[in-house]
Amino acid sequence: MKIYVKYDDVERVIEIEKGSKVRDLLKKLNLRNVIVMRNDEFLLDDDGLMENDNIKIIKVSSGG
Repeated sequence: MKIYVKYDDVERVIEIEKGSKVRDLLKKLNLRNVIVMRNDEFLLDDDGLMENDNIKIIKVSSGG
């Protein structure tokens, strides 16, 4: 299935297997320590993705 992902101000179309979850997307994109949102709502790793979803991925940074 096709989903739309915005990350680092770049929008991409990603093909991912039907029934995939957020964790599958992050693994495919090799991302960690990020926040994932759909329609301004936070998603968890176990949340499912749907065809034509618009996903926004935000880097989490910390420092001291």
